[in-house]
Amino acid sequence: MCAEVLFPGGGGKVVAAVPGGEGAAAGVRHARVREGRAGFPAIGHSRERSAGMKAVATTAAVLVAVLAAAVPPGAAQEGAQSGAVQAGSAHDSWQRQWGVFAPPGLSAGGRALTYDTDLVPSGARVLVTERVREGRTVVGLTVRGVRPGHTFGTHVHTRPCGPDPAQAGPHYQHRESGHPRAANPWNEVWLDFTADASGDGRAVAKQDWTFRAGQARSVVLHELPTSAGHHGREPGDAGPRAACLTVPFGASEATGDGR
Repeated sequence: MCAEVLFPGGGGKVVAAVPGGEGAAAGVRHARVREGRAGFPAIGHSRERSAGMKAVATTAAVLVAVLAAAVPPGAAQEGAQSGAVQAGSAHDSWQRQWGVFAPPGLSAGGRALTYDTDLVPSGARVLVTERVREGRTVVGLTVRGVRPGHTFGTHVHTRPCGPDPAQAGPHYQHRESGHPRAANPWNEVWLDFTADASGDGRAVAKQDWTFRAGQARSVVLHELPTSAGHHGREPGDAGPRAACLTVPFGASEATGDGR
């Protein structure tokens, strides 16, 4: 289920994905998503003024508390929460995708999956943001609750997450090539991070290009740091896949708005 609102001033459409049935979002009021602790969604209110007129611009958001109420009892502990918020136009847009990791078969919708619960335990959380402006893209990653002190090679991949880690496909490349040198942080999106003592980590990647619609669909956390081609490892190699979050980069899966 999704809730959507059109900006009165002619801005973009905002969609919040809700796991559950028609009554799941009955308690949702006019709200927007703002950053809470470590960048995760929290409830807030928004009022915008456009030139020459006063208008209240509302965004439909479903936040962590609502998501927990929308799934069966105990599902929050199993990592069934996930959500999405998107807004903007073809030239200036943003989205946030978040989820709580769970093993395949226990994650509602299979959007946030962990394949290695020693590195990414059930209940660990993830937030991915994408901002597109004037032909450039900024991707942000925030995680909470993974193994403290561990370095994760992390990249944007071409396909959605699935029960088999390989289903997310290879790394997304701006200029597709089979040459090893094409695996680099300028042609791909690398989001390596080292978790702190609390198991939290962040990363940001800035690119001078935008994703092709429908061809970048997930963020994958790997067991090793990303190789630059040293010590006998291929460039871009980061070992087995530890976790995955489905993210519709470059096009809004919820709104059907391609870019």
